[in-house]
This record gives sequence, C-alpha cells and structure tokens, in this order.
Amino acid sequence: MKSLSQYRQALDLIYRLPHLTILTINPTVLRQSHALIAKYQLLSSDAIHAATCIANGIHHIATNDKDFLRVKRLKVWLP
Repeated sequence: MKSLSQYRQALDLIYRLPHLTILTINPTVLRQSHALIAKYQLLSSDAIHAATCIANGIHHIATNDKDFLRVKRLKVWLP
C-alpha cells in the first residue's frame, strides 16, 4: 500500500507538468451539467466533465466512455 506522502509526490509531479491547466467548476458549469444530464441522460460526473469542456471552449475529449458520444458539442476520441 502506498503512503500518503507517495500520493502527494505523484500529485506534485502532475501539477508541475508544463502544459497542464487545472480548470475550476463554477456555478455556470454546474448549471450546464444539469442541462446535460436532462438532455443526454449522463451521470453527474460525466456531465460535469462535458460542461467543463463546453464552458472552456474545449471541443475534444479522449475517453473510454461511450456516453460522451451523445453530447453533440464534443468530438469524442475512443481507443
């Protein structure tokens, strides 16, 4: 079992990636996610991901989750 310090070290490495941007969830994203849940029958976690993409002008998502194919505003890249 990994220790908490090992997980913190791993997160620190991720946060230092040069081209990584951490996006926030705000009330606009939450409202959009509720609309996506109603329109596309997404799970709340998927809807938050999709709404965050849409709110930030992200039009592509790479995922194993075919549920995102229902979101017409996203180009889904499956493996």
